[in-house]
Amino acid sequence: MWMNWLWSGVLQSGIPAVYAIFGKNEITQPAFNEACKTIKDNVRAVNDALSGDYLVGNKCTLADVVLAAGFSMFFQLILDQGFTKAAPKACAWFNRVSSLPEFVSIFGKIKMAKKSIKPVLKSEEKPKKQ
Repeated sequence: MWMNWLWSGVLQSGIPAVYAIFGKNEITQPAFNEACKTIKDNVRAVNDALSGDYLVGNKCTLADVVLAAGFSMFFQLILDQGFTKAAPKACAWFNRVSSLPEFVSIFGKIKMAKKSIKPVLKSEEKPKKQ
């Protein structure tokens, strides 16, 4: 269920913000803000669903690893340390999963952004006066 949720649009809705940070796609400030809001809403959904240390029970499952991998760019680039107050269980869950030796061996050590990185924004053209 969690993996289907992730691939059903959660990642796609946040990718424009990540691409803008890397300068791959320029987007407007409102579009960037909307993508960041969606990312935060999705992490809050995970936060609300967590009843233990992991998504499904008390052991790490494939769902935990796949979701943490999917959210890793968001935590490194957009979700700064101030966000931990809005979703403390989800942030603790992410740190728990991303600290597992098996996860680190593939993705390396992942740290939450201290401050979110600024995107490359598309300059909005102002209408010319006639």
